[in-house]
Amino acid sequence: MVKFCLFLFPLLCLSGCSAGVSESYRTLPLNQDIVVQVGEKVGLEGDAATELEIKSIKDDSRCPINADCVWAGTAFVMGELHKSPFLLSADAPAPESFSVEWLKDTTTTLTVRPRYKISFVQLSPENFAPNVIAQSDYQITLRIQRVSP
Repeated sequence: MVKFCLFLFPLLCLSGCSAGVSESYRTLPLNQDIVVQVGEKVGLEGDAATELEIKSIKDDSRCPINADCVWAGTAFVMGELHKSPFLLSADAPAPESFSVEWLKDTTTTLTVRPRYKISFVQLSPENFAPNVIAQSDYQITLRIQRVSP
């Protein structure tokens, strides 16, 4: 009985640890507009080895909705595409970092690792002067398409 308990206890501890990781992790479907939070790591449907993370939004110069501006403004979306940490492999490729200049009211497209085309559709929330948007409040709507097998 003691040996059984010594075997069972570590398994229960490990199962409790993994439950917290899988609850917040989600897989994005391809070819659909999906909202992703800054800092969220997500898997890609049909590709258990690839993961996408929007790291931050930099230099947000979008025109506030309560102001009159000469131009609409831009923001830079910083992210990474990398091999999922759930797959342990010595031959994992280095993360592919990207920076995309998102133009307000425009869909910007980027091809990464040449398998995927990522379209950045919308950045929210809207600017409202004089407020400053926290990184944790940003959401980006994107669409991911597979361009090669």
